[in-house]
Amino acid sequence: MFESLRKFLTQPYFSWITELFQAYPQAEVFLVGGAVRDAMLGQTTKDYDFVVRGVQARHLQEFLGTVGIVNLVGRVFGVYKFIPDHGYAEFKASGLEAFDVALPRTEHAWGTGGYRDVEVQSDHELSIEEDLGRRDFTINAMAGECRMQNAECRIDRIVDPFGGMKDIEAKVM
Repeated sequence: MFESLRKFLTQPYFSWITELFQAYPQAEVFLVGGAVRDAMLGQTTKDYDFVVRGVQARHLQEFLGTVGIVNLVGRVFGVYKFIPDHGYAEFKASGLEAFDVALPRTEHAWGTGGYRDVEVQSDHELSIEEDLGRRDFTINAMAGECRMQNAECRIDRIVDPFGGMKDIEAKVM
C-alpha cells in the first residue's frame, strides 16, 4: 500500500515538498483525498491534492511562487492551484492537473441547500483530522503524511479517522 504512495514522491515535480520542509521545518504536508484512495485501489491518478499545516497562508503563497506558478483560488479558502517549475516537462507530459495545495479548512453549511450557503475558513493550525472531517466520503477522507527520511520525502503513515480503508476493503464506495 505505501509503496505506490512512496513512488510518486520520487518524481521531479514533487521536489517542491522537500524544498518546503527545508524552508519551513515545522510544516506538515499531507496528500489527501482521491489520490490516496486511488493508490489504495492500485489505480493511477492525475489529480493530486495536498494540505499544508504549520505555514501561514501568506508564507505558503510566497514560497509556492518561488518554486512554480501559483494561482490563489480563494483567499478565505486558502487553496492554491500550483504547477511546479522543477520537472515541468515531465509534469506536462504526464497530463497532470495543477496541484491543489491548501491550508486545512472547515466548512459550515447554513442549511438552505444553496451552493453558496457554505462558510469556509482556513487555518494553518487546524488539525488534519478536522480538515478531513469536511470531506464527502470516508474513502476521500484519508491522508498520507509526507515526511522527510534520509533527505527523501516519503509517505509511511495514513491518517484515516473515518474508516476509509475499511470501506475500501469492504468495497463500500
